[in-house]
Amino acid sequence: MSAISTFEIQEHKKHIDIILYPEVIDADWSSIEAFGSKVITQLKGRPKPACIVDLSKLSYMGSSLVALIVRIWKEVKLTEGKMIVVSPHPVVSQVIVLAGLDKLWRIVPHINLALKELGAPIPAPVQAQGFLGTQAGEASESKDHLKFLWPILGVLVVIIVISILIIKTLNETS
Repeated sequence: MSAISTFEIQEHKKHIDIILYPEVIDADWSSIEAFGSKVITQLKGRPKPACIVDLSKLSYMGSSLVALIVRIWKEVKLTEGKMIVVSPHPVVSQVIVLAGLDKLWRIVPHINLALKELGAPIPAPVQAQGFLGTQAGEASESKDHLKFLWPILGVLVVIIVISILIIKTLNETS
């Protein structure tokens, strides 16, 4: 792999994740070819391999990436495995559709759908910090008592805009 992460293979008990990063768009063909060979080696070590090709980080996909995924798909098909492509971005999905590959591949918009279809465990969501540093569950409670702030902020914006217009008008008439 190059200094900039362009691809990643994550091995799991039931499947392999193949993750493509936006920097892959600028990768030369030999790097893409070498990565494809690594993926094929990983797939050959599994009977009926299952893989997820994760394109969720991409907003564009060129012909070299299509060729890479076709190469992976051929290996999966040869061994009667299963491949699911995660593609939430409309431009990337459109490339797949225009190439007619949506008829050959299972395309889903989210990684959790792909995991579910493969029967793989879906990771638990990370407990995120919410509003004002509270836990996510507490955030919704704290938002309830702060709902009055939005109308006040809206009124303040209107007052500021009107004040600016009045000052501008007064300056023009002076």
